[in-house]
Amino acid sequence: MLREEVLRAGADRSLVGILSKPTPAASERCGVLLLNAGLVHRVGPARLWVQLARRLCERGHAVLRFDFSGVGDSPQGSQVARFEHSAPLETRAAMDALAESAGARRFALIGLCSGAEIAFKTALADPRVCALVLVNPPRFVEEPSAELVAQLERRQAQRYYWSIALRNPRSWWKALRGRADLGAIGRALLGRLSKSRSSAVLAQRSADLAAIQALCARQVRMHVVLSEGDWAQHHLETILGPGDARARIERTILPACDHLLTPLATQQALLQHVGAWAGDWD
Repeated sequence: MLREEVLRAGADRSLVGILSKPTPAASERCGVLLLNAGLVHRVGPARLWVQLARRLCERGHAVLRFDFSGVGDSPQGSQVARFEHSAPLETRAAMDALAESAGARRFALIGLCSGAEIAFKTALADPRVCALVLVNPPRFVEEPSAELVAQLERRQAQRYYWSIALRNPRSWWKALRGRADLGAIGRALLGRLSKSRSSAVLAQRSADLAAIQALCARQVRMHVVLSEGDWAQHHLETILGPGDARARIERTILPACDHLLTPLATQQALLQHVGAWAGDWD
């Protein structure tokens, strides 16, 4: 059984959310926050956060899906601050509200795209975070360097041509009709066969890797969900390199889906995965 109610957070109670609360209450379970994906309000892409909140609530977790200021039902705050700075503060305020309402003392944060980035930054700043589910995170704590961006773009092109285009008869027909960029295809395939600069060299300079290692040292459970071929898949692999952090982050690759996990089968897979992982958070 569960019940849902409006919950307001923040010093001026301007952050609006929906709390899914199990009955009877289970305050010993960690509370869960679902964060906005870009400008998508608290229902999530295709109402995915609604489904996830109710599934986790059925497993005994109090779940809050709320809107950052300026998104959905939360009005724009009076203070002007960059989103990447204000959003972690608002997430911590939402954690405070969930602690007050449901008695939660530890928290799992779940975010997609920019929501995953904010979840990660909040975990670095707040020791109450015990678990993270990061879906297609665009970055972690720093903007990728131009060198890393170039490498990621090459790898993405290589994967497309090698794994998708070469196996698609339409791609061959397009090439035969002179409507394909054969030079770009050739460069991508040659790059696939040649050795590029070691990912470990780039990772050694990365503040992202240091941040991931810090969360691992705190024993924060991290689950990264990636759409196959998404930018974030190659980004994470490059950051982690061959070190110990790679083995300590659980990763799931979801095939044949877009950045927002639009296919219904993909959404169901995510719900099942997160529901299963939730048993390890307490």
